[in-house]
Amino acid sequence: MGDEASYESTFVDVLLDDVVQLHSMNLGSGVIRRALIRSIMAAIEGILWNLQRTMLRTAENQMSEFEAAVLREVSYYVTDTGEVRNGVAKIPLKSRVRFGANLLARIHPEARIDFTAREWKKLLDSIDVRDRLTHPKSQSKLEVTTDEVNSAIEGLTWFLVVVSGTWQDALTAYLKTPDGRMLAMLQALRKPNPG
Repeated sequence: MGDEASYESTFVDVLLDDVVQLHSMNLGSGVIRRALIRSIMAAIEGILWNLQRTMLRTAENQMSEFEAAVLREVSYYVTDTGEVRNGVAKIPLKSRVRFGANLLARIHPEARIDFTAREWKKLLDSIDVRDRLTHPKSQSKLEVTTDEVNSAIEGLTWFLVVVSGTWQDALTAYLKTPDGRMLAMLQALRKPNPG
C-alpha cells in the first residue's frame, strides 16, 4: 500500500503542479486561460479517480457490487451472442462527485458535503466551460474569460478543501504529502495572478 500511496501522491502533485504553473503565467493570453481550465478539470478528474480508488480500498465491504462498479467506472452489457462484457462507464463528473459524496456519507455519516455552497456552483460552471472547450462549435466558444478562470480556481479550491478534505478525514490521510506540497499549492492558487 505504501507504493500505491506514493504513486497517488506523485500523481496528484503532477496534476496540481500543472495548475499552479499555468496559474502563475500571464492570464492575458487565451491560450493560457484555456490550458488552465483544462488543467483544473484534469486535476479534479484525476483526484476524484484516486479518491474513488481509496474508497474501494478502505470500504468496499460496506458497499454493493453496483456501487463498487460505479466507483471503478465499469459498465456491463450483453452482446448479440449473449455474452456479458464490461466497458468504461461514461459517468459525468458532477454525478461522480455527488455519488461519491452520498456513498461516503452513508458509510461515514459525519462526512457530509454542502452542495449548496456557491463554490459548488462555480465548479459546475467550470465543467460547462471545459465541455465548451472540448466540443467547440464556433470560435467564440473557445473564449475563456478571466472571471471564468477565477471561478474555476474557486471551484478547484472548494473541491480540494471540502470534498477531498472530507473524504480524507473519513477514509484516512489520503492527501497528506510528506513535504507539505498540498498546502503550498493551495496557497499559490489563492494568490492573485500577477498577469
